[in-house]
Amino acid sequence: MVQENIIHSNCWFAYFDQLGFKHNILQFLKSSQNDLDKFVYAEYQPILDSIECALKTYQGKIIPWWFSDTFLFFSTDGSSQSFASLELAVRDFLTRITSKRLPFRGAISYGESYADMENKILVSQALIEAHEYAEKQNWIGLVLTPSARKQLKNAAPELSDGWLHCWDYDVPIYVDSTKKEVGTEKLLVPDISRYSDSQESIEQMRKEMENKSDIQDREGIRVKYANTIKFFSWCKNKRNGLRN
Repeated sequence: MVQENIIHSNCWFAYFDQLGFKHNILQFLKSSQNDLDKFVYAEYQPILDSIECALKTYQGKIIPWWFSDTFLFFSTDGSSQSFASLELAVRDFLTRITSKRLPFRGAISYGESYADMENKILVSQALIEAHEYAEKQNWIGLVLTPSARKQLKNAAPELSDGWLHCWDYDVPIYVDSTKKEVGTEKLLVPDISRYSDSQESIEQMRKEMENKSDIQDREGIRVKYANTIKFFSWCKNKRNGLRN
């Protein structure tokens, strides 16, 4: 159901969070005499520019919301056409912010959602699952959650094959909330390594991290970048195999 300023429907939902945001803001405030407005402009403007470009084709179909280091995109309904729009938009968004050397991880889900645009109320089964799957990834990337995969298979099997450039992959994850135990979960993953400068941008981010002297959990961050680069190499081999 879509009323004026209210969406209450099964929707496609994408959740992204920026890695290292807490560290960035604390370091900025230490060095800039609490000029928080400068941080907001420096940190957010490239992201908002990426959102604007990514959604240019999908105005009114895909709705973006954001707060702090969290960025949300959701459709107005649960149709297969809306999935195609959302998937292409968020893939574009992730590719653009990766090229700007901003590390994000995200997840696409499906489920009942209620959004009141005027009063800024958002309650969503899909948001809960997307948040869970985004937060537990131990890399920089984007996955489809089980609810999204199930809905795709049932309602739009024509969209769940290679047309999406998605692959089944054993995604590195944190097994529990302490983030001390790691493992893998087989998920459907959009391949952003296809885009020309994505891997180069990831490599550059990794080098910039290594050059910073104030990084906490440096080894954990190294693992995130290593997992991402490993996936990009795997995708390249997969694409080459399909061509042969």
